[in-house]
Amino acid sequence: MTAPSALFVRDLEVSFHQYVGLVGRRHVTPLRGVSLDIAPGEILAVVGASGGGKSLLADAILGLLPVNSHVRGKIHVDPDTMRYVPQGVNHFDPTLTMGKFISMDRLDPVRQLARFGLGEEVAHMYPHELSGGMLRRATLATVNPKLTRLLIADEPTPGLDPATTDLVLEFFNQLSVEGCAILFITHDMVAATRVAHRIAVLRDGQIVETVPGDLSGELAPYTQALWDAQPANKFWGAIR
Repeated sequence: MTAPSALFVRDLEVSFHQYVGLVGRRHVTPLRGVSLDIAPGEILAVVGASGGGKSLLADAILGLLPVNSHVRGKIHVDPDTMRYVPQGVNHFDPTLTMGKFISMDRLDPVRQLARFGLGEEVAHMYPHELSGGMLRRATLATVNPKLTRLLIADEPTPGLDPATTDLVLEFFNQLSVEGCAILFITHDMVAATRVAHRIAVLRDGQIVETVPGDLSGELAPYTQALWDAQPANKFWGAIR
């Protein structure tokens, strides 16, 4: 018997009413017809250029959309076993040390911080005392593998050096082996190919295609251009 999906999204549409001037109003639909699913233990990367709707997709799944939004379609997920690693690093309570914040999810702070190359002293520091890269790693350290069946990670690697990026990707692999599903939202297609079982390519709010994690087979022109435009590929392509 096939295990149910950890995340199931069908025909998702997100639209907004925006006011223009004093009395005008316009209707915009930045996400249209998005369907995806992630099996337990699977890593699905969502890639695309800035403004394509990647973070908006995460917000829709998490129920974090503003009040002027309108959502259609189906989203099935267990919120009690879902964890979120946001793109920003300003979500920490400034009155708590990192150790206290991490221990809220029944974790050993020192052990978790060490997993991402952070020393014991970080457990006694406050958010304002850490750099952006350290805060990004500390955010990942808050994820309890035993309590997480779906992890949504929105751009978890920007600003990290290659060695630290390796630690993050290895953590994702470990979670996957333990049965956790991961939605890995990223600009870094090279990182995506290192861990993802499948890659969904998002453009202008629609999924262009979903391809194997190793990008095997023929790619849509946009997917190929996105791959060629990666810094590791010396920007051979251009995204239009």
